Amino acid sequence: MNQLAIGQDQIENASAIRRVQSHLGLVADGWPGDKTWAAIQAALDITPERTPSQWPNEDYASMVDFYGAAGAEGNLVRFSMPYPMRLYTRSAPATLNSHRCHRKVKDSLEAVLEDLLKTYGLAWITHHGLDVFGGCYNNRSKRGSQSKSKHAWGVAIDLAPAENGLHTPWPGKATMPVEAIETFEKHGWKSLARQIGRDAMHFEATS
Repeated sequence: MNQLAIGQDQIENASAIRRVQSHLGLVADGWPGDKTWAAIQAALDITPERTPSQWPNEDYASMVDFYGAAGAEGNLVRFSMPYPMRLYTRSAPATLNSHRCHRKVKDSLEAVLEDLLKTYGLAWITHHGLDVFGGCYNNRSKRGSQSKSKHAWGVAIDLAPAENGLHTPWPGKATMPVEAIETFEKHGWKSLARQIGRDAMHFEATS
């Protein structure tokens, strides 16, 4: 009798989850996974408690005032990766243990990555593709724009780019787990997934 009752509850719960998923534009499989929770958070505008950002506003003048000129080699240092990362390329992937970033974000960026590893473990990281490195320092402009990318200062990092690209909506098709977003936000970093609902691979040290 109890087993039948539990089974009925499970069926009803799965049905309710499917209705929510369908309403949010997700695959209605009845399973409350990462994407479903992320979509619910976004729909309800739930944001986690986070450390107040120590970073500048994202406008050009504020960036230059805080970080200096974009592309300035003298401001760049190497940050250490607490787990090996695979460089995202179309050819055979290379393994990285460090990369360049702005000297002001080095300690914070290392702390974020160490926090992910300590909290969730390497198996979780590789499952979500967070060991696939899409870049940090790159002195370039934004795609389709003349304005400088935050990568030009070395204050942005892209992770799991294949599944979380510029035009891939989050939540929905993008696979960036909400736990990763919250970890970056806890350290004051901004997630474009949370800010603009796409480009979920991109995290930057701006407020």
